[in-house]
Amino acid sequence: MLKFIHTSDLHLGRTFRGRPPDLAAQLAEARFDCIGRLADAARAHGCATVLLAGDSWDSELASDRVLRQSLDRFAEHSDIRWVFLPGNHDPLGPGGLWDRVAAVAVPNLHLLLTPEPIELAAGVWMLPAPCTRPSGQHDPTEWMVRAPTPEGTARIGLAHGSVRDFSSDGTGGIIAPDRAERAGLDYLALGDWHSWTAFGPRTLYPGTPEPDRFREGSGHVAVVSITGQSAVPQIRQLPVALFQWCKADLDVSALPDADAALAAAVPVDVARRKVLLSLRLSGAVRPELRADWTRAADDLRLSLAELRLDYSALLTLMEADDLDLIDRQGALRETANALKAASADDAQTAEDRAIAARALDLLFTWTQGAEEAR
Repeated sequence: MLKFIHTSDLHLGRTFRGRPPDLAAQLAEARFDCIGRLADAARAHGCATVLLAGDSWDSELASDRVLRQSLDRFAEHSDIRWVFLPGNHDPLGPGGLWDRVAAVAVPNLHLLLTPEPIELAAGVWMLPAPCTRPSGQHDPTEWMVRAPTPEGTARIGLAHGSVRDFSSDGTGGIIAPDRAERAGLDYLALGDWHSWTAFGPRTLYPGTPEPDRFREGSGHVAVVSITGQSAVPQIRQLPVALFQWCKADLDVSALPDADAALAAAVPVDVARRKVLLSLRLSGAVRPELRADWTRAADDLRLSLAELRLDYSALLTLMEADDLDLIDRQGALRETANALKAASADDAQTAEDRAIAARALDLLFTWTQGAEEAR
């Protein structure tokens, strides 16, 4: 009956504060470029419609430039129907962003701004739940239970917000996890969570199509086929991200070859300049091996978009002769001697010995110029 792309949380106009200006600009532009990748994915899989389940823009106060440049890109793909729902970052309000979007009058944009059934295609009805405020206290999908649609037609819900069982006590969200079943929906297309998350066979968060932080499950869209009323939808996960954000833990003591271990942590199916890599190093190593890791990391960092190393769980094994690396005399050496002695003093508790060893490690890394959690 209908095949479409389901995505959400493009966050067009996000600025990525706190990152180097050149990288921040690339990450921001990648979100605009994602529009073209969504169109390409739709064409490649025989879809003429893309559902955007909220937060298409990062802010309801998006600048005129951000708004116009993104709308121009949607308009360039005139063979695709873009179906928009307001989210909590770009909520619906009088005189707000959606009035500005409508004023540009892009023919292939379909704005769902009222909670009422709309015929999306022959035999398929859309039940949208637009956000009207940055955060809500009621379930915006509740009205779908009572929404009338013609007999024998498929029903698709479109909403933005957290499912109610997001937290362990069941109070962390607002959308009922069984809404699809209670409202007789063939598919409930959700936005808000940035990672791919399914609730049964009919309810899905596809996650953001272009990752924005180190997390699992982002960078995909859903290709959804509705084959008939009450039929289980066919859903395919499709990668579309330009940048890959990768995160891993490495036990350095078990990986003596720093260059090989770091290279193995980098995905091979994407250009290195499009990889952001965050590694947490653990274990206990001698100073020379730690120096190898620092050197290898400095070399790899030149090839990647970003490399962050967390040394907080990595301990440097210091012998007496190694203390010369900290200082040969003076206050620093005296401090190093005292910490070394405390770390090996059986009269101390295990916790106190561990604290002394960690303090000695921090003193060593500070004097060597290593950057913690870079």
